Amino acid sequence: MDLIKDLHIPLDCYVINSSGQIHPYLYGCACDFGLKINTPVIGYTKKLLFGELRENKQNPNIPGVYSQDSLIGYAIPKPNSKKYLYISVGNNISLQSALELLLKIDLMILSKLNIDLNSFIQNK
Repeated sequence: MDLIKDLHIPLDCYVINSSGQIHPYLYGCACDFGLKINTPVIGYTKKLLFGELRENKQNPNIPGVYSQDSLIGYAIPKPNSKKYLYISVGNNISLQSALELLLKIDLMILSKLNIDLNSFIQNK
């Protein structure tokens, strides 16, 4: 929250390293954060903490993450890796919109932002 207050720039959406609906209660920190700031939030994790991967018929290269029969996220392949980034919605955005948005950006930026954020926190 301090970082957002220090930005002084209104943003349309936040992408945070935290679970959204890919959570045993279908409500992770990204959901809570989104409600607090009343802005669209997309959560991502580097490990699948909940749900199971299933084939996505619309895009076979991007598996869906399911809880029982409900689609709660996607597994986006990391560039030059066999690993995935697991995304789910946190608040005020559809899962399809979250997927489309993240497919348009360079996912390597998430690693850079993570480093910058850790530096920000250590300097606080």
